[in-house]
Amino acid sequence: SILLHPCRTAIFHRHVLMVLWSLLLISLASFDHAEAAEAAPRPTNSCTNPVESSDFDAATVLEQILAQDHGAMDPTVLPNSILALKERGAHLCWHKHSTFLQHLVSVHDILRLWGQGPVIGRVG
Repeated sequence: SILLHPCRTAIFHRHVLMVLWSLLLISLASFDHAEAAEAAPRPTNSCTNPVESSDFDAATVLEQILAQDHGAMDPTVLPNSILALKERGAHLCWHKHSTFLQHLVSVHDILRLWGQGPVIGRVG
């Protein structure tokens, strides 16, 4: 069932927070300062194009999002993170207008479409 008892929901959210904390620690352990500097927001005067990097291809990112090809977007961490969240029931817990897992993946996808790198997408 998608709707969980409030007590079970609170327990679930604690588990999800523990998983997210673990994933954050894993990401920090493999933190690449060069990649982070590259992924950092760059000042721009344009509200319509926050990405100034020539290697960003919005069409490719959009194709990967529509195909739900998370392995192509972030092969090292994202598929394992999604699997870990599913194992803990994130796909069964209602959150806003979809499941909690769909919410997290959607935030990731939006950040990637805005031109952010995999590290920013993961922690978003």
